Amino acid sequence: MLLPEYRLIGPPRRYCDGRGKPAKSYAQKFRLLNDPSRRIQSITLQTSDGTAARRRAVAYVERRIQTIAFDADPHARTLASCIHAALVEYIDDLTAQGNTRRQADLVKHRLERVLTEARLTEYAQLDPVKVTKAIADLKAKEEFTTVATANKYREAMRAWSRWMVKNGRWPNNPLEFMPKFKGDTTTSRRRAILTDDQFTILLTSTHQGPPRRNLTGEQRYWLYLLASQTGLRAQELHSLTPQSFHLKEATPFVEVHCTISKRRTTDRVELHPELAKLLSRWLRDKPHGRGLWSDSVAWFNKAATMLRDDLAAAELPSTISTPDGPAIVDFHSFRAYRVTQAIMTGANSRVVLATVRLSCEALLDRYAKIPKNEITACTRAIPVPSVLTKAAQR
Repeated sequence: MLLPEYRLIGPPRRYCDGRGKPAKSYAQKFRLLNDPSRRIQSITLQTSDGTAARRRAVAYVERRIQTIAFDADPHARTLASCIHAALVEYIDDLTAQGNTRRQADLVKHRLERVLTEARLTEYAQLDPVKVTKAIADLKAKEEFTTVATANKYREAMRAWSRWMVKNGRWPNNPLEFMPKFKGDTTTSRRRAILTDDQFTILLTSTHQGPPRRNLTGEQRYWLYLLASQTGLRAQELHSLTPQSFHLKEATPFVEVHCTISKRRTTDRVELHPELAKLLSRWLRDKPHGRGLWSDSVAWFNKAATMLRDDLAAAELPSTISTPDGPAIVDFHSFRAYRVTQAIMTGANSRVVLATVRLSCEALLDRYAKIPKNEITACTRAIPVPSVLTKAAQR
């Protein structure tokens, strides 16, 4: 919003009380140049420091002029508050679409911090250069430390701008071609998986072990078993209740609600019939409507630490040396275990993607941890050229 032109009249003058003594505030006089009456107005500066009064004079006067402009043109107030009103509407829409409150609050926090740092009050002021500079300033202030997080702030702003255009709030997307921040060297965590023998040792030791994170050894036994046989993530497992399992169907499956699933769709993960029989016995006495692991409110925030303690109790390593360097065994390794087992069946890649709920084949390279003995066996199974066979016979 463009403010009317104005002129300050003299420096700030200190107020005096009725007895002529200086008061604890200053007054700054000003005049609007487009005011037909050309009357002199003043604004009170709440400070007893003359230097501070001079420094604040322009800001206080412009704030007062903005109020005068709002009173003269109510539409101007609507335009000035449009960016914040659109932000609230966007966050409400995210929640209505099924996103969790925690995720919506995180997006809101990132957007508000960028808008505040860039001092944007109107959506028309949104500019990729201003947004880039604001995010860089937030990183310089150490509100976050990595370039990867800076790019997440960028993506939050771009998603909001796309939403504005898509829903008819603004004619164009000013952040459409906003580039990424350079220097993002964040790599995915290098994970390893347990062998079948190691996994059996872990389950046996865990079942007999002491409680951890308010979960008994039996609860953790079934937690690790389900994680390895379904590929479900930690929070997806935490949401499961006895009603999530449909074990009497021709093809038994476990259902993950759309508000919990990372894909934002209701997923049905098929279960092996033998696993379904074991689960039916375990779930028989479980209370309906209660989470299977709800004895611990937030075990999934410390799932890696819990698993590491169980690995140590079973005398299994939590860090494994690989040709690419050390790799760790954490809770998400159970998902990598499931993906690897699906690949080892020899099924078509599209079937594997549907089975383990992955979106593209590139993710198979990230999750698959093919054992070295399988690579060796495959190498030896590949037939050699006949010329080498003849040469060996000579």
